[in-house]
Amino acid sequence: MIHMQKAIAVDISCVQAYDTIASIEMQRGHTARAMELYEKAVRYSRNQVEMTQAYVAQKVFSMQDRVCKEYGVSIQQLAARSAASMTPPGAPNM
Repeated sequence: MIHMQKAIAVDISCVQAYDTIASIEMQRGHTARAMELYEKAVRYSRNQVEMTQAYVAQKVFSMQDRVCKEYGVSIQQLAARSAASMTPPGAPNM
C-alpha cells in the first residue's frame, strides 16, 4: 500500500492508486475510508473508462457492505468464504 500512497504523492490524479487503496481498506472493514477513496478515483478520472471502473467499484463495494450488514457477515468473512469456494478439491490449505 505504501507504493500506492507514493504514486498519489507523485500524481494526485492516479486513479489506479485510489482504487487499489480503497479495495484494501474495504477488505479491512474500513468502509467509510474506502468510499472516500473511490469518490476521489471518480473525481480524478481522466477518461470515461477510468470513471466507469471507479464508479462501478464504489457501487459494488457499497452494496456488498449493505448486504454484509443486513446478514450479519463481515467483509473479511465474506472474503474468506469466497477464497474457500475457489480452492480446487484436494488442494492443500494455506
